[in-house]
Order: sequence, then C-alpha cells, then structure tokens
Amino acid sequence: MSSPPDDTSHTRKRQSAQIFISYSRSDRLAVDQLFDDLRRRHYVLWMDVDEHGIEPGENWKQELIDQLTASEAVIACVSPDFLRSKFCRDEIEQAKKEKKPIFPVLVRRLDADQSLADMGLDEYQFVDLTLDYAAGLKRLTNVLPRPEFQLKVWWERFGWLAASLGGLLLVLLIVVLGSAVASSITTPTATPLPPTPTWYARADIGVGVAYFALGNENVEANKARALAESFGVQLCDQLDTIVDRMQLSLECSGPEALGQVQGGDAEALQISAQQIARDHNLDVVVYGVVERDRNDQLVLQPRFYALTSSIAGAADLTGGGRFGRAIPVSAELDAEDELTNRSRAIALIVDGLAKFIRSDYQAALNAFEGVRSLNGWEDLIGREVVDVLVGNARLRIAAVASDNCDRDTALEQTDIAIDEYRSADATAEEPYGRPFSGLAAAYFLQARWQDEANAADCSQVSFDFDRLFEALALIQQAQDERDPSLRLPFVQAALMTNENRILYALCFYLEPSDTISDEDINQYCEQFNRTSSQVVALYEDERLVTIAPFAAETYLMRGDIAQLFGEYRRAIEEYDSGLEIDGIIPFQEMQITGYKGDANYWLGDYREAGDLYETARRMSVDYGFDDWTPMFEALRNTADEELRKATTATEEQSTPQAAQEQSTPEVEGQEESS
Repeated sequence: MSSPPDDTSHTRKRQSAQIFISYSRSDRLAVDQLFDDLRRRHYVLWMDVDEHGIEPGENWKQELIDQLTASEAVIACVSPDFLRSKFCRDEIEQAKKEKKPIFPVLVRRLDADQSLADMGLDEYQFVDLTLDYAAGLKRLTNVLPRPEFQLKVWWERFGWLAASLGGLLLVLLIVVLGSAVASSITTPTATPLPPTPTWYARADIGVGVAYFALGNENVEANKARALAESFGVQLCDQLDTIVDRMQLSLECSGPEALGQVQGGDAEALQISAQQIARDHNLDVVVYGVVERDRNDQLVLQPRFYALTSSIAGAADLTGGGRFGRAIPVSAELDAEDELTNRSRAIALIVDGLAKFIRSDYQAALNAFEGVRSLNGWEDLIGREVVDVLVGNARLRIAAVASDNCDRDTALEQTDIAIDEYRSADATAEEPYGRPFSGLAAAYFLQARWQDEANAADCSQVSFDFDRLFEALALIQQAQDERDPSLRLPFVQAALMTNENRILYALCFYLEPSDTISDEDINQYCEQFNRTSSQVVALYEDERLVTIAPFAAETYLMRGDIAQLFGEYRRAIEEYDSGLEIDGIIPFQEMQITGYKGDANYWLGDYREAGDLYETARRMSVDYGFDDWTPMFEALRNTADEELRKATTATEEQSTPQAAQEQSTPEVEGQEESS
C-alpha cells in the first residue's frame, strides 16, 4: 500500500487489513455515513474522495488498482448511478479477478429496469440499508471480516466483573492516545471527472506535532517554527524506536503537514488543536506556546489535545492540557535535552497504552512509571498527568486481583492508586476532575473488600457502605471541578456509569437500619433511575460506539433492580433493550443473556430460561470466557430439572381427567344404543 502523498510528514506503517469501498460520487451522503459508522467499529477502510486528491501526475487509476489489491475485501455501495458507472464496474471486475470477497450494500433504491445482475452481483448476498439502516448495518458487520480489535481486549477493558467489582477505571482511563477519530468529510459537488483517491485507512494510533503559537509579539516566528520542527522530528523518532514492541500501527506527522495552532488563549488554542486533529484524522495533537516570561526568558509550554469517538480509551485526557512544565530556551535555541525528555515521555506513554489495551497492566505500569525517571518530571507542574496514569494502571491490577478473589492484592493496589490520585489533585493547577473520579473508583473497590468474609466465598458480595458514601461524594467532587472535558459525551457517560454502579450497590445491598430508612434506600434507587435514564438518552442522542458499553451495562443494572422488586417482565424488557444495542460487547451480550434467563426462571418459564442459559454457555465457550461456562451449565441443568418436575406434575394431574374423557364416549355410546 502507498502512504499519503506528503513527503514532509513522518509516516509509520499502517494496518494492512483494509476494506475497499466502491461507490458512485452521487451517493456520497449515504456512503459517508456508512464509512463513519464502520470506522467507529474499528474497520480499516479506503475510499477515493475527490476533494483530497492525490499528487499531480500520479496515475489515479493505477492507485485505485493498487489499493484494491491491498484490500482484504470490497464493499460495493449499489445504487442506480453505481450500476451505470464504468469506474465502479471496473473496480468490481478487478475484485472478481483477484477473488476478493464482495459485499453488495444497497444505499439507494434501484430503478425498475435495474438489478444486481447488471454488474454480476446477484451471486452475492446483499444488505439493504434503504429500509432499516440500523438493522442493515448490523447485518453487514456480522458478515464482514472482523477488524483487528480482539474480543479479549474488549473483555479486559469493559468486562462486567471488572467494572462492578472495581474496574471503574473506564471512567478515568487516562491515555494520551488511542482512539479512531471520525474525520469530517465535506460533500463535494458532482463532477464527471474520474475520482482521485485519498488515503483514509487508519493507523491504530495517530500522533502529530503542530507549529507552536506565539505568545508574545517579541517572539521570532522562525525560532518558534524551528522549535516545533525539532520537537516533531524527535517525537517521531522516539515513537519509531518502540513501534515494533507496541503491537500497534502508528502514524506520526510533523508540523510541516499540520500547520500552526491559532488563538490568543488556552481555550482558543485547544479548539484549534482539536480541529487539526479532526482535519488530519489524528488521535492526539501535541502543540504549545512559545513566549517570553517575566524575566524575558524564551520558554516553550508543551500542550496536547486528545480526541475520542470510537475507542473508549481516552476518557481522562480527552480534551486539552499541559504536558509538563515550560521548557526554557536559550538564545541559541538550546532546548534539545528538554525536548528529548518530553518526547521520550510521550513515547513511553504510547508504549504503556499499547500494553494497557492488551491487558499487560504490569508492563503498562512500568512504562508509565518510566516517565518519572526522566529528568524534569520529579516535582513539576504537569506531573498530574503521569500520576493519574500510574493510578489507573494500579487500579486495573487491583480489579484483576478482585476478579481472582485476591483480596490482599486488591486492597494493596487500591491503596497505592489512592496515593497517586491524591498526588495528582495536589499538583494540578487547572480544573482537573479525573483524580476524584479515580478516587471514587478505588473507594468502590475497597468497599467491596473491606469485609474479610468476602474473600472466603467470592460469590457472596457485601459492601462497606461508609466507603460507598465516600465514593459517591467523590463523584460530586469530580463534577464540581468544572473540568471542561467532563462535558464531552463519552466522559459524561463514563462518569455517570461510575455513579450508577455506586447507586446500584446502595439500592441493591443496603438494608434499613437505625440510621438508614426505607425512604433513604428508595431515594438511591430513584437517583439511579434518573442517572441511568441520562446514560441511555446520551447513547440514543450520540450513537457513539464508545457509549454503547455503558448503555448496555445500564440496562443490565436496571433489569437486575427490577428483579429485586419482583418485576420480572420489566426486567426482561430492560435486558432485551440492552441486547438490541448496536455495539454491545461480547461479554455483556453473554451476561445479559444469562440475566434474562434468571428473569424467565423466576417467572416459571423454565424452558425459555434453560434455552437462554444454554445460549449464554455457548457464548462463554465461543468467546473464551471459560470461567463462566460451569456456572451457565449448572443454571441450565437446574432449569431443565425444574422443567422436568413441572412436566411430570402436569402429566400426573392430567392422567385421571384423560381417563375420564376417554371413558365418556363409551357411556354415551351405550346410552344411544339402548
């Protein structure tokens, strides 16, 4: 595959398992929507877009052939204009010649005299997006080759046990990088010219360094540009040294490709950096301000802006922030040591992220703590970023220990995580809600394990409610920080789900006492209902795949509470709503299916319950959740036994009546004959 036509950018290897999109430009509105929805589901795509053309003189037709050859499959966006297009026909013929899998997708109704046979596509099963787009999209993703985002990664990052027993770090997972950002695609005017292709395949991680803003009038523009270019080269070189062990593909672009951030204050610069990230399809943009301080010393204050719209991994550093203290620059632009240290720090965080999302939390922790060994990170403004990263890694190690019923390790690691979050709060000078969110997650996990009896029998769950009340107060404290990133949809959903888990525990496990009344417990349940409705509404409004797991978990908790009050049919409705979410992760699908089996069991529908338990058991095997298989087998056997008992009792009750009904015709017959 060829790389984007920009000789000045520092570009690393991209993923190869791309899908080629063949379409007619008259269908761009529909195709753009499909493109964005598939990319949010982690598919690597390539399509030609005429407003971002390739370099002059490049053979566009050969480029199309090369990209199609490099693709794993082809999506044919079928419409009347598609079937009439010579270019589309050539692409389909090329795909057939190379024996590529072809997936016809109907994006516009065909004319009466047209059919898929016009292009030889009638031999393939097609998907119709014109009648029910959501249902059609789901059918399409079921048959497409799976993107390279492993199920195990989803499980480790979003597993219900890890979440409900302390894996609340989803709310606060700090990564500088790691999301596939939906770029804005402008709809072009129709033109009869041949399409010119542009690269839209995504690296797993996209990083860029923009030209720095000038904070003072007496700062020379050429010096600021030279500093940014040096920073860009060093960062890309540092990332290049770790890309092999990251197990992620990487794109790194220098300021020559991105241009300069614009704005007179931090907020304006942040907005500018956000736009650069979107325009260049990057996950994070490193930028900064070059200015003279009160001593007329030239200084560079590095900053970053991280975006997230499809991978739920950049919650905490989504938005902008400082990255370490300001770097002093001599008259000779001598800041190489500081720039090197700062670029090494970013590279270590990227390395830690790669380990983190592959569930090697100890290795991620080592990478994050490695930042602290660099010169200038011991006691500096901006170290809160590293403190929370370390705290999150510690918390994740604690969550895994909790899943394994290792109480001592869970408590030990949460104690250290709490110290890290407290340090971050003490260091931060800008509004920073993440430490309090992290503290709430750690307190929730500690509340689970304060009672030593829980370690003796992990199936028995009890909570230290004083600790839960502290966790709930910390959620409010996080919101009171006025951290701008808390307004972002994903971060809102994560924070509210964090709150919901605490309210769920209070509603489900708290018992009336001298100090707690039934009315108090009902208020926690009502607050849970309000907050859970907000999560669901946020998902319905945004339809981001990053919010989908939070919405699914919300439906699961709502169904569980409905069962607590004996409202089993309403519970089934909640579980069905969770299972219908487009983007539900495999572990959640398995667990909600099992919970739905519970509701049917308590309704006395043992046959349906047994079928659901068996479905959940098969999911546990297919998805590799082996620890759950014995439980679902036992539940299925219990439901089958209850069904056998109920069937036997029914047969025994019906036997005398059947005998009586059988004898009645004989008596009547005798009477008639007499």
